[in-house]
Amino acid sequence: MGLNDDQATLLMEEMLEKDECIEDINGGHVSGCITKEELWKMTSSEKEPDGIWFEKWMTCHIAADYAKSKATYRAAIDLCRTGHWPKDVQDIIKLFLDKKSFIEKRVIKSVHLHKSHIILRSQYPSSFTGLSRTKNENCASHFCDIAGCIRPEHLVIETTGVNNSRYNCEGVTLFVRLGSETSPGHIIQATPCPHGLNSGDQGLKNSCRKLKIYAQDQVSIDYFVKKNKKFVKNNKK
Repeated sequence: MGLNDDQATLLMEEMLEKDECIEDINGGHVSGCITKEELWKMTSSEKEPDGIWFEKWMTCHIAADYAKSKATYRAAIDLCRTGHWPKDVQDIIKLFLDKKSFIEKRVIKSVHLHKSHIILRSQYPSSFTGLSRTKNENCASHFCDIAGCIRPEHLVIETTGVNNSRYNCEGVTLFVRLGSETSPGHIIQATPCPHGLNSGDQGLKNSCRKLKIYAQDQVSIDYFVKKNKKFVKNNKK
């Protein structure tokens, strides 16, 4: 888009404010021996995120018009010269259409854009130009693998090859202790997927929004802890 960074950010913020988004979590992205509802209640140590954190991390924001086709179609918007945006935003849209008309040497009254592209233009101004579907070129990618999601935290610009490799990724691995009728379960360890290594939030920021869960009973955990302490003690000698 032929806008400066401030204009792109203002357009994104106004678009997100006007959108009536539906919060949704893909149940198929929580794989293991417990339900996602059980996971959200889990506690953790100070070093690991708890269930509430993972619920928020997994949640997609789906544009209401795309709720039924969220996995297939990217949410889009038509920007017109005669739109009903606040004046400062409408002036930005008109400026963009004027620039596009000048470049293409014809009058353009509206343009159809992916909402994810508007968000990415604001978040990654230096990387946005030249998005493509060619393997080694940059493209718009979703951590959540849901095309209709427009949550900024779920969007990134990366090569098409990396984007395609996310489809078969199993996501973040969680090692948990199951809960009981009187107490919730506990997240013992969270390991980021290969795509998230070296990113923020302990590698979870850029990890695929999928969870592979392994549960241990208390006997197995006690054995693991005892064996690990013995290993540490032997290596200190």
